[in-house]
Order: sequence, then structure tokens, then C-alpha cells
Amino acid sequence: MSFKISFSKGVWIISILTSIGIIVCLIFLGNDAFLQKDSYDIIKMILFFLVILTFIASLYFMPISLLLTSDKLVIRCLIHRVHIPLSNIAVIETAQKYKDFTDVRVFGNGGLWGYTGIFCNRGVGKYTAYVGNPQQAFYIRLKSGRNYLVSCDNFLIFAAKLSSLTSKFNVG
Repeated sequence: MSFKISFSKGVWIISILTSIGIIVCLIFLGNDAFLQKDSYDIIKMILFFLVILTFIASLYFMPISLLLTSDKLVIRCLIHRVHIPLSNIAVIETAQKYKDFTDVRVFGNGGLWGYTGIFCNRGVGKYTAYVGNPQQAFYIRLKSGRNYLVSCDNFLIFAAKLSSLTSKFNVG
């Protein structure tokens, strides 16, 4: 069963404006770094490729959907997938419980094609986020202590189905 991850209005605005800025930056950097006949500026070339790499990284982690099978949860991103066996899930909680605005981005992306990466929260600790809309987010805690923050459309239905599947594994 697949659940789509929709982006909030804020994520759309950040993504569109930032993408336009990146394209403009690439045009100017590319023109200066590669099309000047006199000399090639190595610093502009490096910046050009760093900007491209940053944009590709945001697309790599961009959440698309959550897939729930009988034995695992798959977080589908644009370029990669994260597989979580249902037997490893310990707790499923809504994100509203920890909404105290103490989230700190350790290494990640705060709005360009979603909220993705590693974050830290006073109530949860360190977690990996794959969120399109923060209003639809919930935490998945694994028995190993690892935490995920994910979102999807109809997140309450998804969390209920996930809870019912994990109850087969005596998850608390």
C-alpha cells in the first residue's frame, strides 16, 4: 500500500525560489567559468560544480511516497529508497507531541524539496527526516534507538495501518 508525500505550501515556495536562484547562479558561474576565452577561473569552476552537487543532493533525498508491505516500510525518495523492516519498529508517535521548536539541523535540508537530513530535537534526540509537509509528520522509533520523522497524505490512516502491522511483532 503506497501513500503519497505532498509538499506544504512553504516547501513549494522555498523549492521554486531556490531552484530559480540556483539556475541563475549556474548560468552566471558557467558563463564566467567556462565561456571566457581569456582564462578559466578555477574557483568559479569549483563553485559551479558545488552548486550542481548541492542541488543533486537535495533531489537525492526528496521524499516521494511511503510504501507499506507485509514485512517492511519503504521510504521512497526521488533517487534512493530506505527499507525499514516492520520487526524493527518499536514506537509510532505523532510529531505534534514534540512540537517545542527546539529542532536543530545537524546536516540536512530545511525546505528545498522537503525537510530532509539529520536533525536533533530535545524530546526525541537525533532523527532522520523525510518530510514533505510538517503538519502531516510522525516519528518512527526503531528498537535500535534510531528515529525517523516522515510524513505522508492521510498520515493518521497510514500510522494506524503501520501500527496494526507491527502489532504482529509485539511492538509497544
